[in-house]
Amino acid sequence: MRRLEKAPAGSILIVSAVAACAVFALDVSLRLGVAFGVLHVAVVAMGVFTARPLHVVALAFLCTALGLVAIPLKDPGVVAMREVLLNRGGAVVAIWIVALMVVMVQRRRAAAIEAEAERDR
Repeated sequence: MRRLEKAPAGSILIVSAVAACAVFALDVSLRLGVAFGVLHVAVVAMGVFTARPLHVVALAFLCTALGLVAIPLKDPGVVAMREVLLNRGGAVVAIWIVALMVVMVQRRRAAAIEAEAERDR
């Protein structure tokens, strides 16, 4: 875990973007109504390994956009649009809840590091 915390933010963001694209590709390949897009939550959770809340917000925006763009690209099947919108709406809410939680963890971590530095002075 310590190695991930010390990894450059750029490499973590690249891995996260690749993961987001993989989730998107698999999501689009499945029929409408399959809740695969909710795995974008895991991509946003990867933001815990970055030091900047802005990175987490960027990942959340990327995943939200990919989840919404996937709707018209999927095979419609026999699922009612209401179900699709509820499904995607739930995924978007989950993405942003996780993003908020990750940002809170980052801020607490930064405050703890700062307090420890102050104590050591």
